[in-house]
Amino acid sequence: MNKLGNRIGSGGCSEVFEWEHDKVIKLFRSNTTWDAVKGEFQNSVAAWQCGLPVPQPYRVVEVAGRPGIVFEKIVGTTIMELLLAKLLNSGQQTPNEEAVSDIRIIAGLLHNIHSRSVLGIRTNQIESIKATIARASRLTIEEIRCISDYLDHLPVRHALCHGDPNPYNVMIRNGKPIMLDWMGASKGDPAADIAEFILLCRYGVLPTDTPSHVADRLNTTRPMIENIFVEEYKTVSGMQDEEIEAWIVPLAVCKLTGDGMTDEQYTDITNYIRQKMSLW
Repeated sequence: MNKLGNRIGSGGCSEVFEWEHDKVIKLFRSNTTWDAVKGEFQNSVAAWQCGLPVPQPYRVVEVAGRPGIVFEKIVGTTIMELLLAKLLNSGQQTPNEEAVSDIRIIAGLLHNIHSRSVLGIRTNQIESIKATIARASRLTIEEIRCISDYLDHLPVRHALCHGDPNPYNVMIRNGKPIMLDWMGASKGDPAADIAEFILLCRYGVLPTDTPSHVADRLNTTRPMIENIFVEEYKTVSGMQDEEIEAWIVPLAVCKLTGDGMTDEQYTDITNYIRQKMSLW
């Protein structure tokens, strides 16, 4: 019997379908290897077993030749969807009190994640970032070598890090946040997750079907969202600005290896990286 139900989500690497009556299946596209899928499953199991608020992972399966992971079905709304709705409904040019609360929820959730020690996460953060920046074809070999050497001089930490703290990856269920998508999880420095969120605020691409008036409203509030998030995380964690700043350039290089941005955005990021490197 075919357990595959309606499609309820889609991204660059996967699609999410209903599965049985109380589960979902994340089916991966051809740009994702079996090893990566198994890695996400192992990361999800590790996060679940240590008591973090994540969907329960059940098993890895194959459907029509595609690898997939069966998860607990989370009925809720993503923080991003809530933010967009509140920004539009408020009629204000700045995030209202409810939107500010949503942004702070992400900071608190990440601090909870960073406070855990999880044995099942095997990926080394710095080595993973090095492997990604090696594919940054817009930079020269010498520039990539320089950034790789720079990473070797950053503090070595072993905290649990999520790797993709995108507001689309945080769902609110019954008033509480749930963190999705653990493929990029690693052991390393929590400041890298904060730097990643900053770069998402500055360069994150909305889905192509986002109405222009929605995108315009969000774009005007990006700097404010970034500031609210960073200040909240610093308050709950004691992290300093210089700790976060240390990760901005390496993670900006990682952005050059992704897709979905305009040529102008790729050029802006490349110029930003080179300007920052000129000060090293």
